[in-house]
Amino acid sequence: MPSPCIGDCRAVGGICLGCGRTLGEIGRWSAMDEAQQVAVIQELQGERSSARCERCGEPLYCAVSAGEGIEACWCNQTRPLPMAPDATQCLCRRCHALAQQQAGR
Repeated sequence: MPSPCIGDCRAVGGICLGCGRTLGEIGRWSAMDEAQQVAVIQELQGERSSARCERCGEPLYCAVSAGEGIEACWCNQTRPLPMAPDATQCLCRRCHALAQQQAGR
């Protein structure tokens, strides 16, 4: 399966601002089986979702809200971000990456 890389590789806080994959996903891409690659692509495209982004409202996949442990969630592969006091949901990969950039990580 081809990589979802769009050639705009700028990593911040453990996530690529270009394609939205974590550095771990990028590093493991060629070792992932097709089902794992498809799952990542579906998450990136919003086709596999479990919630809506707190900031932009776009679909996102959060392993925790899907009933899995935090170790299964993509955000666990990035630098932690402080939650806003009024936050009720997670951020999508794009908003998470932008928040990492704003935090100077």
